[in-house]
Amino acid sequence: MANKSLLILISCATLNALTINDWGDIKVGIYEDFNGHFTYDGSDANKDKYILTDNITFISPEATLNIHFTLQNGAEWANKCGLIFCADGKSFTFNPGNIVFDLDSQVQTQPALGVFDLKSKAALEITSNLTITATPASNFDSIFKIDASNLTLDNANLFIDLSQNQNKTLFHTSGASKISINQGGDSASKTIQLTGDITIGGNTEFKLSLSNPRSFYKGIITLNDASTLSFEARNSFAQLDLNQTNPTKESTLLFDSSLLDGKITKKTIARSDLNLINQSAWLMRASSHIRNLHIKQSVIDFTQDSNGSRLQSPYKKKTLEAQTLTGNGDFNLYADVAQKQTDMINLQSANGTHKVHFLYNPATFTQDIIRNITEQDNLIVASIQEADSKAVFEGVKTQIGLLDYETILKKNATGATTDWIIAGIKESGESTLASALLTALNTHARLNTIFAQTLNLRLGDLRNYHKDNGLYFRYNIGQNALQKTTSLLPTQDFFMTFSAGYDFNVVTKPSYNFWGGGLDFVMLQTRNGIYQGDFQSFSGNAYFTSIFANRFYYDLLLRYAYNQGDLHFNGANLNGTSSTSSHTLLASAEIGYKIKLHNDLDFFFLEPQIKLNAGVTFVPTFTTKDTHDEIITAPYHFGFPLFGRSGLNFGYEWNSSFRGDVKAGTYLTYNLKNGFATTLKDTRSQLTKEFSSDFDVGLSLASNLFLEEYLRFYLEFDASFLAIYRNDYLFNAGIRWSFGERYVPPPPPSADPNRLKVHYKYKPNVRNIPIIRDDEVENMYHHQQNIDRIRNQRTFKQSSQGGASGNNQPNGDLRIDTPPKDRSTSRDSYIPSSKENNR
Repeated sequence: MANKSLLILISCATLNALTINDWGDIKVGIYEDFNGHFTYDGSDANKDKYILTDNITFISPEATLNIHFTLQNGAEWANKCGLIFCADGKSFTFNPGNIVFDLDSQVQTQPALGVFDLKSKAALEITSNLTITATPASNFDSIFKIDASNLTLDNANLFIDLSQNQNKTLFHTSGASKISINQGGDSASKTIQLTGDITIGGNTEFKLSLSNPRSFYKGIITLNDASTLSFEARNSFAQLDLNQTNPTKESTLLFDSSLLDGKITKKTIARSDLNLINQSAWLMRASSHIRNLHIKQSVIDFTQDSNGSRLQSPYKKKTLEAQTLTGNGDFNLYADVAQKQTDMINLQSANGTHKVHFLYNPATFTQDIIRNITEQDNLIVASIQEADSKAVFEGVKTQIGLLDYETILKKNATGATTDWIIAGIKESGESTLASALLTALNTHARLNTIFAQTLNLRLGDLRNYHKDNGLYFRYNIGQNALQKTTSLLPTQDFFMTFSAGYDFNVVTKPSYNFWGGGLDFVMLQTRNGIYQGDFQSFSGNAYFTSIFANRFYYDLLLRYAYNQGDLHFNGANLNGTSSTSSHTLLASAEIGYKIKLHNDLDFFFLEPQIKLNAGVTFVPTFTTKDTHDEIITAPYHFGFPLFGRSGLNFGYEWNSSFRGDVKAGTYLTYNLKNGFATTLKDTRSQLTKEFSSDFDVGLSLASNLFLEEYLRFYLEFDASFLAIYRNDYLFNAGIRWSFGERYVPPPPPSADPNRLKVHYKYKPNVRNIPIIRDDEVENMYHHQQNIDRIRNQRTFKQSSQGGASGNNQPNGDLRIDTPPKDRSTSRDSYIPSSKENNR
């Protein structure tokens, strides 16, 4: 039970830092976090318990000692040793752990005291991570005051910031002292961040190393007497002013892939050597003096002063003096051709080949002035105090606005001196600034090629639709590469496209016809070493597509797009953000034919395609400024994109177990112009640039899958490798959903194969039965009367003659032998029509 209670107490203690009242509360070492607030003054009889005169021992290297010191009654501190730590002739160590000290000594009136005081051959070795801060009004001589003693800090991080303090001294040394900071152990991983001044005197050896990008030094270092400095910066940064007050020994500064920002000055003689290697740079804020200068693949820049760019101030000549110059490097000098003044390098001896870049004052740089610059103006760039020196200084191109200017340097050896002078300045083509702006504005033309996509990439496979309506959504992602040309910079374009649309289709013999429209949103990020552009494109399109039963198709599309982008410049004398926009109307036509290689339900096929795009693009006026506040404009201009694509795919189509296809092929593209004619203007010059044609070869892999009758999925991957503007990769994925019941008219009746033959059909004789009409009834009545009358007449006559003849025939036997003479006129001779028909 007791053991369990002890474990609980230990666990609770480790959750919160322990509070200490003085150094005596730490008995056996620091095993967990400790906090303390020490308040004391010089008259306190027990002040020694607040001033450390012992080791700091960490039992746990993860523990932190955090103490705030408040000093009072500063007048009582005369001739004392240290405000926080005192090592008077003794040796101490701070082992691995974490120390944070915060000092408030604003009432201290004895600034001769150091916060850490080492004297009389004392020694302090620190392997703890150490952080020291002080209130702005705190008064002290320095953080570390070291007299004839040694301080070593290795395998530890060091953070001291006095940027806001009235006293900014970090180290103040005298006597035969040795200070070594980050010289051994795992120095490359340790962070050293020092902000404040260093005063090195006596016979002190001071060594400081910064070994990673997190490390820096900001301050003033003063060298006195026989002191020496070894300052190394590797992949780091130093904002350093080195004052060589009166040193009698040599010091060394090494910058390896690092930046030196400041100046190196002397009072009587320069005894410091400077080595700049591996892409290092020195922003020389003022005229400087060094002993030996070695420069290798690095640059010394004269164009900045303490206030920034020298262009904002009246011209004042700046010089760099050195006894020797070795290696090969670049020098950026500032010149004013109107005043016929230039910065200068003064050397006792020199060798190697060095390039000189000139920044000319743009306010006074005119075509008329530079035409009159000759070697008689005696503009000396480098002066070497030796006869016929073998060192070479070469003038290189200087960018002034839209054009580059080449400065011609000439060697002039007279007596014991060799001078390199400016012999002339001449135009040398368009500048990097102009190329950057042309490349940025060319983005509007490059956007058109992203829009020029094939039918399969846009809509997938449209064959055998069973619904009237269709919706599609697709997404593609890709990267295009613009190769370097005489006017365009190498640039990477990364883009994403989101597209959606609707269409309806009508079945007409012999094709499916699709009418539809869609919306596209493109995000494009274009970047190179000078700018990054963020573009957006909003477009709408309408299309008509017809697919025939034999797999021939054609596709017509009309698109309008509004493009806008922001350009973020960070080089080539361009800085800040500028905006640009454009409007595009683009029409395209595509035809293709899927050729079956055999008559099976599943079959191999070849598919040739050809596509043509044409349109117009309007780019409004573009305006920007360079770093010298000079306005550069590109007036509004039109472009007429015209480019085509032809391809041949080989693939396989399934129609039995499932439906879909897969195909691979190659394609050729031809762009009549890979950009629009663009004009740039500044106050000195005007530049108009035309663009050439472009040809590309690429590979394509695509697939269409019918998931359901109403759901289709399609994929495509493209890449090209030959053009100035080529497609590194393009991945496209889309899905189509169809809906709506299609009305299918009933099929027509089957045709009779004998419908065109002549048929002969037997017609039997039909008896013609007379039809009795009303008038015929009347005629028949009169006819009977006539018969009766005639009969009666003949009967009467025979009766009359019968007596004479003797009655040869019986009564009633009457024969009519003679018909009427005229039937046509005699009513009594009428014969019914039925009898006429039977004659």
